[in-house]
Amino acid sequence: MRELAGHPEARAGAEQAVAVANTRLNRIEQVKKFWLPVEKWGPESDELTSSWKLCRREIHLKYGQILDGLYTL
Repeated sequence: MRELAGHPEARAGAEQAVAVANTRLNRIEQVKKFWLPVEKWGPESDELTSSWKLCRREIHLKYGQILDGLYTL
């Protein structure tokens, strides 16, 4: 995952997907910044429950600084 998330083609593919999605959203709803996690998320890594729902508390604890950076201009 680390190699894939850091690969320029993976980043370009994600940027293209975001650009396509943004065409269907109002300006205020559009994605301005995004981040590709470098680790696989799953129940064993605490980001997801056993039923594959997000564990928001764990995500905030592990990635809070990164996520806060996405909301700063």
